[in-house]
Amino acid sequence: MKQVIGCKSHPCRNRTHLRWNSTHAPRSFAALLLVFFFLSRAWEIGAQTPIAENAVPLNQRLQSYLGARAEQLGRLIEGYGRALNTQFNRAADAGDLSLSTAFKQEMEHVEALNRILVTPGGDLSALARKPPNLPDLAEDAPAPLVQLRATWASESGKIDTALGEALIQSLKALELELTKARNLEIAQEVLALRTVVETNQKGLSGAGVAAGATSNPPATSGPVGAMTERPGEAALDRPFVNDLKMRFVPVQIVGGPTAGKKILFSVWETRVSDYTAYAKRNRKADVMWENHSVSGYQQEENHPVVAVNWADAKAFCEWLTEDERRSGSIGPADRYRLPSDHEWSCAAGIGELEDATATPIMKRGAMQEKMWWGTEWPPTEVFGNFCGEDTTFRVPVPTYRDGFPFTAPVGSFPKDQIGGLYDLAGNVAEWCEDLFDPAMPDKRALRGGSWARSTQDRFAICNRYHDLLAIDRQPDFGFRCVLEIDAGR
Repeated sequence: MKQVIGCKSHPCRNRTHLRWNSTHAPRSFAALLLVFFFLSRAWEIGAQTPIAENAVPLNQRLQSYLGARAEQLGRLIEGYGRALNTQFNRAADAGDLSLSTAFKQEMEHVEALNRILVTPGGDLSALARKPPNLPDLAEDAPAPLVQLRATWASESGKIDTALGEALIQSLKALELELTKARNLEIAQEVLALRTVVETNQKGLSGAGVAAGATSNPPATSGPVGAMTERPGEAALDRPFVNDLKMRFVPVQIVGGPTAGKKILFSVWETRVSDYTAYAKRNRKADVMWENHSVSGYQQEENHPVVAVNWADAKAFCEWLTEDERRSGSIGPADRYRLPSDHEWSCAAGIGELEDATATPIMKRGAMQEKMWWGTEWPPTEVFGNFCGEDTTFRVPVPTYRDGFPFTAPVGSFPKDQIGGLYDLAGNVAEWCEDLFDPAMPDKRALRGGSWARSTQDRFAICNRYHDLLAIDRQPDFGFRCVLEIDAGR
């Protein structure tokens, strides 16, 4: 029997509402998981009708996608709901207040998700960009709930992967039709939506789906744990995750014009995958960053983008701000930008030791003895991606080896100074917002060590590059974004 995945009047009109009936629930937890697993696979029964690829309006395609997702997740919810209800009753009968409360809260989350699926409302495009799912579990969630949620995450991830691929193909077809019809403005909107969906798909297929989260980047890409999609809720142990799966944590700014504001730093440098999403939408973007290699060593999607100048980095931040304001991922007064020189120092742990009002050129020579790992030279332990003896085509840091002759995947080395941030010490040098010297408008502040630098002064935490121009695109120049919350305040 062929399964119909869309409807004209409402994407979810035939949905079965959630029922918490545990009369015939299995009595063992293992059997319970098996029942939940086989119920969750019910969506695979019968042929799945692909999303139509003829030139129908965008909203109709999105309605078809969301309707299919609601129908298939609805079946999964029924099995998950039975499992939760059984565990809740057992915990309550045993007098376990903490465990029964956790299962009760999860049941409420499932009910809330069910209501959204039944009556989605709102902007269909925004729902396709961020398909509704269960919120992250708390870090101290009990093991039985974590185990159940892991099964949910795995099975819902399979549904989202299959339907996401179908949606991508549908959007590609629509984009082609609109382009042929010379309707370029709408075609660009479709391309923008498709780029976000493709980014989501990469997250689902890269490292699988972790319990309590919709997706995770590769293990080399930083910390994994509880996350949030609300920037105002970000904390060191709960990063904000944006549409590109970039992660942001707050850094306390001491002194300067942004002291006291909530400034979120990306935990890693802007990746090739992030910049690819931007370049696909901006045909005027310079192409030097593409397929960049040095002496035959190639970059991958989780490496930091290089060969971008200050204007390129700034344009990326402006595009990301506009795009995520439109999608509702950030507030209308929030904005992505490059960090100021002083904010970067705060992230590196030396903000309180510097004069927040001084210009970068005035601070360049201070604290030369203070390096990321201490005061000894060369470093005796691997602390970051520097120009070590692995990089055979440059003069290396003596006796230092980090395993990477060129750029490394972001987050490959220990956190720098402040909890939650990676690669401030190396990998690529990072553009900042400020002029290096107010008397030299062609130079901007550039901070941090890199894979291509080997002299001791480059690894002083206070290091600022003084001999380079803002228009320069070098194979070890990249950038890191910050998100300023309520920037107009």
